[in-house]
This record gives sequence, C-alpha cells and structure tokens, in this order.
Amino acid sequence: MNTCRTCLNPSKPLRKGECAACSVYRRNHGVTRPSRFFERATSCAVRECQRKPGSISGLCRLHYCRKQRTGDPEKCLKSFEYHGHAKHNNKPSITYRSWASMRRRCLNPNVSQYQAYGGAGVKICDRWHSFSTFLADMGERPSLNHTIDRYPDKSGDYEPGNCRWATPEQQQNNKRSNRLIEHQGQTLSVAQWSRLTGIAKSTLRNRLERGWSNEITLTREPDPRRLVC
Repeated sequence: MNTCRTCLNPSKPLRKGECAACSVYRRNHGVTRPSRFFERATSCAVRECQRKPGSISGLCRLHYCRKQRTGDPEKCLKSFEYHGHAKHNNKPSITYRSWASMRRRCLNPNVSQYQAYGGAGVKICDRWHSFSTFLADMGERPSLNHTIDRYPDKSGDYEPGNCRWATPEQQQNNKRSNRLIEHQGQTLSVAQWSRLTGIAKSTLRNRLERGWSNEITLTREPDPRRLVC
C-alpha cells in the first residue's frame, strides 16, 4: 500500500501522491493540509503526565479541568474549602452562584458571555479565585435582586475595591453603553435625568442628537403640541 506524501498515512488509492483527505483540502484551500489535522499528541501537554490528551486542547481531562477552574493546568488545589455555600439546602447558595457565574464568563470560552468579559480582557484577581476570600471581601449576596457589579470602574477587573452588590437599576445606570449627561455638578445617565426632570427618555435623546446643550436639554419643558419636544 502506498503512503500519502503529506500526512504519511498509508492510503489507497492516491491522487497525485496524496490521500483523498489531503487532496480535497489542497483543492478547496489551495495549500497543503496543515499538520494539526493529522498529527495528534500521544500524551498530555503537561510535563511528566502520560494521560491521553484531547484532540483540541492537548491536555488530559484532569489538567483541562484544572485550567478551567484556576487558569493554570499545573495548579493543583491542595485542599478543599469547607465554607458551606457549595451545597446549601441541597443546592449552591446565591452568593456561590454569583461567584461561579463570574468565573464562567471570565474563564470559560464556551459560554455566551465570554466575549464581553474574558474575551474583552476582563480578569479576576488572584485573591478571588478562592470563594472563601471572595466571601470575606464582598460579604453575602443581599438578595436575589442583587448581582455583582464592577464599580466605580465599569471597564475594570473583578477585584476588591471595584465591585459591589448592585440592584438592577444600579446595574443599568452603570452600563458601558450608557450616555452620561453632566449638569450643575451632577453626572447621570439619560434614564436618571428622565426620572428627575419628568421628561421622557426619548425626548432627551432626541434633543442631544439635535445638538442641544445639556442645560437646555434638561430644563426646557416639552411642547405639548409636539410628540417629541
């Protein structure tokens, strides 16, 4: 049986010296089939580990799980933490669920929120990789109505001094997409100014898009004969 000149695998028949898979790849892409498609490591990428690796990560199941949990496949969790939150009334406590959700969106590329957090460079400080130290810094989640919020730096990392337990209203006012308006020494979002002035949010946005100054936007009463201004 002949051998493919690209992947060196025995194959019959050959097309111009290549097996069917390599030939189709060359025809579709115009280049030689990369080695990652046919070369597979026989052992885990972590030194001195002889376990069978996955085809994509190159890590065995043990070290892949360690990488997902700690960010380092060689970091071993030497002891378990008995904090009572992982199983509270046969299910994790709301504080533990918030901590786990924070870690997933920053560390796990397979979750939908990763691109807006971990994929955008948002990190978790080393201290908060342990739930016990996270709990000591943040305290217990006040209620189901509260979630963890990065404040005052909404583009910063998850770390002590930049996080709080926030209500949905506080979360909405702290979104990176909010448009802030400064007036009389106060800097608030459009929604907050709308509640203070009684002017509809759509009216405020429309005025700003027309180039109105902040003072006129927030102080002029809407014309009752018009729908917007």
